Amino acid sequence: TLPAMIDVAIGLEILFKSFDAEVDGLPGGIGEQYQAKHGHNLLELFDAIPVHIRERFNWHTRRDYFSGRMARLFVHARYPYER
Repeated sequence: TLPAMIDVAIGLEILFKSFDAEVDGLPGGIGEQYQAKHGHNLLELFDAIPVHIRERFNWHTRRDYFSGRMARLFVHARYPYER
């Protein structure tokens, strides 16, 4: 269903961004903030994950899954009114 696909897409986006995020501001503590370098494109986020991590989790074999429409699934499903 569409809500489940949106949930999976945002979950993957958060997971992928966590490998590429940098601390933005003062590190440590309850208010620590992070800055990610990429937007919502799952393929770009996937490619930003270091190769050794993708291979360790055997994710490198799944790259094609995030191409095409799947790359922007969250944007297409969540923001259909933004053209």
